[in-house]
Amino acid sequence: MSYCSKEEWWKRTREIIQDPAVLVAAEYLAATIVGSATLEPAYYTGKKHSFRFCERGTRNYDFSFLVNQGHLLFYQRHGTDQSKAKAQRFFAAKGLGAGLNNYGELTVSIHNLEQAKMVYEYFKFMM
Repeated sequence: MSYCSKEEWWKRTREIIQDPAVLVAAEYLAATIVGSATLEPAYYTGKKHSFRFCERGTRNYDFSFLVNQGHLLFYQRHGTDQSKAKAQRFFAAKGLGAGLNNYGELTVSIHNLEQAKMVYEYFKFMM
């Protein structure tokens, strides 16, 4: 994986995503989270194409999303087991499936703008 420019990242993102609703969701998350937080974007491309929300001036990140053909996969890397369980309940109540991957990271699949807005609601709460 390597960093790339914003323009390169969006070009590659548009090549990967097959569903226009997923592209709208990606654009929404990128704009609203970066625009409202003390975070800056890091654009990664390679085997796993991702958008990371880094602490300003660092490469440290707790939140990101991977770009897939038919969905985005939102990640929360850190947090207590209790906070992750609470997040799973939050997303379940909204009708979104959330789970933990093999590394203990919270993951949520996003397929459209409505789901992206739910993830952003959670993100605001976490910040």
